Amino acid sequence: MLSVTSGSSIDLVNDAIYAAVQTTGVVDLWIDSLNGAWETADGRAGGSGTPWFFGTGKVGATTGLGNSDIACAAGDIHPTGAGDDIYYSHLASVFDQAFTPYARVAPSGVLPAAPDVDPVR
Repeated sequence: MLSVTSGSSIDLVNDAIYAAVQTTGVVDLWIDSLNGAWETADGRAGGSGTPWFFGTGKVGATTGLGNSDIACAAGDIHPTGAGDDIYYSHLASVFDQAFTPYARVAPSGVLPAAPDVDPVR
C-alpha cells in the first residue's frame, strides 16, 4: 500500500494496465483505486475522482494529511485494519453502482426466496 503522488511511476503502471485492459477487452469491470474511478466493459463509468488512499503518512510517521496516516501500516506497503475498512467500503460502493442495473427482480418487485440448502450434503 504505497502512498501515491500524481505523475509517479505507479501512475504510469496503472495507465499501462488500463491501456492493456482496453485493448484486450477481457475485463468486465476496471476499478482504479488510484484515481477513484471505475468503468465497465459496456461503457458505464463512475466514481468520486478522489484516490481511495491519499497522503504521505503512515502509522508511526503521521503527517496529518490524507487518510494514509491511519490506512497505511508502518512498513509502507500493507494496509492497516482501518485501511482494509476503507478499501472494502469503496469496493462495496463500486459493486453496488456497477452491478445494480443488472440485478434480477421478479415481476412482482420482490426477490425470490433463496432455496433451502442442506450444508451436510
